[in-house]
Amino acid sequence: MEYEGVSFRLPHGTYYTPDFVIWEGNAIVLVVECKGSYRLHSAGASHEKVKSFIVAYPDIPFRYMRKTKEGWRSIGANGA
Repeated sequence: MEYEGVSFRLPHGTYYTPDFVIWEGNAIVLVVECKGSYRLHSAGASHEKVKSFIVAYPDIPFRYMRKTKEGWRSIGANGA
């Protein structure tokens, strides 16, 4: 597992750097984005990049995690 170790080029020349990339050998097994329960001013732009990543890389499994009072929970996944 790697923290912010990989950036993906998105359409229109922007980049998305997920929080974690899990590898098996040379293959990406899962991309994970983690967000706390609070929202920063940059949350909207981050959400748009996540949506662009899912569209641009549909074959890479993705999981979106959110911290709640009960702990971490998955609020969205693509192939994971």
